[in-house]
Formats: sequence, structure tokens, C-alpha cells
Amino acid sequence: MVLVAPSLGIDWDTNEFFDFEIDPKLAERTQKLVIFVSDDDRDAIQQAAKKLQATIPGIKHCGFHG
Repeated sequence: MVLVAPSLGIDWDTNEFFDFEIDPKLAERTQKLVIFVSDDDRDAIQQAAKKLQATIPGIKHCGFHG
């Protein structure tokens, strides 16, 4: 599973779409779970990526410049 610039609605006016808990066992049910984030993504995307990494053990982070 690949998450590209994942959003958790941190900078949205409404968070109804994101009314769920992140499953910390998600990576266990996939062959590989990877987040792609660029250093020029919005701050909310950076925060979401960090939250996902902190919540889901075994997730791999791939950072890109520009």
C-alpha cells in the first residue's frame, strides 16, 4: 500500500470525512506500507505523515526533495 502525500484533514474546515481512528495494525495486513512525502508538501501533509508514522509501526517513509 502506498500513501502519497496523505491527508488527515488537519487543515480542512470540516473533519467529518476523517472521523475515524488510525488502525495501528494496518501495516501487519499489507506486504508493505509506504508513505511518500515531499519536503515542499503543505505543513498539514507533513503533520499527517508524522502522525501515521507514530501510530503505525512498520510503516516506511520515503521523503523527496522538491
